[in-house]
Amino acid sequence: MKRFVSLITVAALMVAMLLPAASPTAAESHRQQADVVVVEVGPTAKLVDDGQAVRVKVKVECEPPAEVLEALITVHQDEGAAFGEAGITSVVCDGRTHMQMEEVEALDSTFDRGEAFVSAFVLVCLDAECAETAQGQDSRVVRIVGS
Repeated sequence: MKRFVSLITVAALMVAMLLPAASPTAAESHRQQADVVVVEVGPTAKLVDDGQAVRVKVKVECEPPAEVLEALITVHQDEGAAFGEAGITSVVCDGRTHMQMEEVEALDSTFDRGEAFVSAFVLVCLDAECAETAQGQDSRVVRIVGS
């Protein structure tokens, strides 16, 4: 009987070794998707048209065959007194980092020199049906410079 139990145990271990590895956990899957889209906001922005807009540097990298679903940048200054948003144009998912200068118009006031909170967000579809998505984002306080 002992021998039979030992044989069953060895057989079970051999079968377990032949089975494919378990699928990634949710945390591992999230880490893998996080590497698909990388967004970085530059440390400074430049005033444009006497504060009617600011020009912000944004770096975006995404892996093919991802297709951009949404790409947005927002700028808040003086605790929300000045606010603007714009689309991030020409995002290309080719695995290379692309630096872009995006102009964000003030919607309700004007921007001034000083600090502002900038947030950039890119959402991509990972398949033709857009059943699986990935995103990248960056938010930081930047220094607005210029006239």
